[in-house]
Amino acid sequence: MIEALRDIGVYSFQQKGINTTDNLLEVLLNEVNKGGNYGKVYAINFEDTGTGLRYRDVSIEDWDKKKTLKYLYREKASQGAHYTPTARIAGSAEDDVRKTFDNRLGKWFDRLKREHSTWLNNSTFFKKLYEAFNNDKDSIKNDLVNLRMQYEDGGFVTLIFYQGGEKKYLGDIDDFVEYLQEFSRDKYSEVASEGNCCLCNAKTTVFGDASPITFYSLDKPGYIAGGMKKEKGYKNFPLCFECLLQLNEGAAYMRELLEFRFAGMRYYLIPEVIYKQDELLDKIMDIYYSFRQEGEGKVSLSQADRIAADEEDILGYLKDVEDIVSLKFLFFQEQSKKFIILLLMEDILPSRIRTLFAAKQRAEDHFIFKDQKFSAKLIQDVRFNYGVLRKLFPTVKGFLEIVNKTFKDEKIDKQFILELIMDRLRAIFNDNRYMKIEVMQTFICLLFLSELGVLKNTGGDLGLMNKENEVMAAEDLDLRVKRFFEEFSSTIDNDAKKAVFLTGVLAQHLLSIQNADRGATPFRSQLKGLKMKETDVRALLPKIQQKLEEYDSNYYTRLEKITSIYYLQAGNNWGMSIDEINFYFVLGMNLNDAKNKDGVPYFKAK
Repeated sequence: MIEALRDIGVYSFQQKGINTTDNLLEVLLNEVNKGGNYGKVYAINFEDTGTGLRYRDVSIEDWDKKKTLKYLYREKASQGAHYTPTARIAGSAEDDVRKTFDNRLGKWFDRLKREHSTWLNNSTFFKKLYEAFNNDKDSIKNDLVNLRMQYEDGGFVTLIFYQGGEKKYLGDIDDFVEYLQEFSRDKYSEVASEGNCCLCNAKTTVFGDASPITFYSLDKPGYIAGGMKKEKGYKNFPLCFECLLQLNEGAAYMRELLEFRFAGMRYYLIPEVIYKQDELLDKIMDIYYSFRQEGEGKVSLSQADRIAADEEDILGYLKDVEDIVSLKFLFFQEQSKKFIILLLMEDILPSRIRTLFAAKQRAEDHFIFKDQKFSAKLIQDVRFNYGVLRKLFPTVKGFLEIVNKTFKDEKIDKQFILELIMDRLRAIFNDNRYMKIEVMQTFICLLFLSELGVLKNTGGDLGLMNKENEVMAAEDLDLRVKRFFEEFSSTIDNDAKKAVFLTGVLAQHLLSIQNADRGATPFRSQLKGLKMKETDVRALLPKIQQKLEEYDSNYYTRLEKITSIYYLQAGNNWGMSIDEINFYFVLGMNLNDAKNKDGVPYFKAK
């Protein structure tokens, strides 16, 4: 992934016409170019007298982005001096201006004397400036405060010099340019040594605490190669300064253009071309650009074209790319300014994404999912996406584990999925809430995983009917039931599941009759909160038949016979978990009125 980020950084610099050797200063100040307009420039002016520098006054001018290389404004830390005697003026009160002056400018001159005394002693210009600043320090501060109070606009403060009538900014002074370039490396020097860069293999000064993405921590001894000494941490991840800058640019590019949403979760989608050719990366990045440009980044994709659930689902665009690119998914959270990596999926090819979309399409391509009533005003198709799948998982970690397995084509325990499904459905059932859409969404998730081929085989047919013993083919209802099970044979794959499913269908028929007749559904108590065992479900069929007879509403005698045949063929000791039994039961309850594409009910006599 680090190489991919470095390549993207190089690509970004190339787009800007920058290389890190000839344009080092512009690279260092690149963060200012992205910073926008700083309002006003409050300039502390010094005049060259020939023998020294003398403070003249404080003036104001408009910020000019074109003067970035002249301002030399590069922030170093949230507190204290920056790389040069410049600073953003925080706040508009007098105290805010005084604090900015003392903490940013004053401390820069203190640091020059205390830590960078070699520069102070060897640079005539720095020596003159140091003396001039300290001679009139109080006057400069008061003048700056008074001028700032006259204007509403904030901005930043810098130094300007007048030499023989010529106006010079910090970037016009060679000593400041060299100073900035040298001490831009300073922030990384605590963990540095001579060695080989892990990216370009150049033998030079390498830095070990420089990654823009925190994959490891030098604050924890266990992460440090070379023992317990932090200063030897460069052995973990040694970077030369040029690769470091390219990596930083790649990370900045990633944060700006490569962030997307997946089932509501933030992630970076980082491309890496398999064959290192510039034109291939150009081709891939053009897809990213075109995606972002449509509707200012809000691309309106149909539900069929989304697999991540979110409107900004670029995967529908990338699935048709040839396997010239490897995709890296970096799921993350940011908490209290900490960057937390939740999951890194690497080496995902576009062909795998096509496989996911194909499984999604096959799962959705059943008539029972068409035109379902989500609410009084919303009727639409039930579709699969990872947002629907995420609703099953109580934790982010558990969800991302399944995401990883589906993208990596790794097996998933079907019983684990059924347990999650039933935990959700039982809660809805026990609250007596409308659950048909929830049941159908869990079913389509199961179908997707089955079509994808990642569910572990949990047992096969327990005795399916053959052509010689096709007892149920006598009537049209028998054929409709048979065809329904043939359509969903990937999940309802044995006689026991079919028997349980049809018992659920009959139970819901009874509950509907009870509700119409009495305005209540007392038979629900027989369902034991959807925690029924095999013996419990077996016992339901005669109870349902008896109740239907009592209501003089047994319109389902043929369906009861079909169900009984499946029970006979299933035999005893099905080997199904309680979650699996109850899932197929509640699935039958909620598909009791399912129809085929001709509008004919599957489970009701004409």
